[in-house]
Amino acid sequence: MIGMYRLPGVIASFGLIAHTWLLILVFVWADFTLTLPGIAAFILGIGMAVDANIITNERIREEMRNGRSVLSSVKAGNKSSMRTILDSNITTIIVGGVMFAFGTGSVKGFALVLIVEIVLSILTNVYFTHFLLNLLVKAGLLKKPKQFGVKESEINAL
Repeated sequence: MIGMYRLPGVIASFGLIAHTWLLILVFVWADFTLTLPGIAAFILGIGMAVDANIITNERIREEMRNGRSVLSSVKAGNKSSMRTILDSNITTIIVGGVMFAFGTGSVKGFALVLIVEIVLSILTNVYFTHFLLNLLVKAGLLKKPKQFGVKESEINAL
């Protein structure tokens, strides 16, 4: 993500690190026993968190390519990606709830870890990284489309 999205990729990576540490903290705090299905849910959840960051960064780049300013691109990209990310994550939580309600043993473990992972993903990789990105843009540290991996030749003039 860092190579593809530059500084927003660094922010997304920081959000993923915070997400992973918080998840491990929840595991320790709740005294979860991590089984093989739990590890699979852990990996799946991290993949979904990476996907959420990619969706957000691509939407921001798309707005920049359409000729918008950096600030308006970040606002519009965060807003449009939020619907997509929440839709997929809420659907996954519903499926995890059904698996937990009707499953047994390791299926319940997979579902529980997946639900916890998705909730933390929404908190850290959606709200936290969006907040950090907006903060850096408003502070003037992210001013140019090049810092988002968008070349000047890709930007359409309005």
